[in-house]
Amino acid sequence: MVQVLSRKDQALCMATGYFPKGAILSWVREDNQELVPEHRLLREEEVPNGDGTFQIRLTLLLSPSEGHSYYFCRIQHSSMDEPKIKRLSLEASRIVGLKIGLPIGLSVALIIAMAIVLRRKCQTRQFSRPDMPPDSTEQSQGQLLSTRL
Repeated sequence: MVQVLSRKDQALCMATGYFPKGAILSWVREDNQELVPEHRLLREEEVPNGDGTFQIRLTLLLSPSEGHSYYFCRIQHSSMDEPKIKRLSLEASRIVGLKIGLPIGLSVALIIAMAIVLRRKCQTRQFSRPDMPPDSTEQSQGQLLSTRL
């Protein structure tokens, strides 16, 4: 199985569940010919899974200024007749991030705004409220007057 995942500054290609050891992963630019240079890759060692198969990961460091919209992760293995290729669309992954991030950000901003408004209302009520209700003040003054007479 081959998976391709991306974040803002990285794309991960992972192959898992293959046997024997010896898979080769590579990132290829959108023309499907030119390999991504090694200095932009983070290679991990092939490691065994619990079931006796293996997995390997290859991370591509993305550059925001780069003009490429698509990358392909290519896996080569002795169990396959030809390499398996998974396409990564950077535009699609950025749109998904925007579709998820924007509503979450707006929701958080709305909750914060509501909390500020409620807090100010509570503070305003607290300072505008007298210590004694108006009726009890008048009654106590009336009692003082009647006791003096």
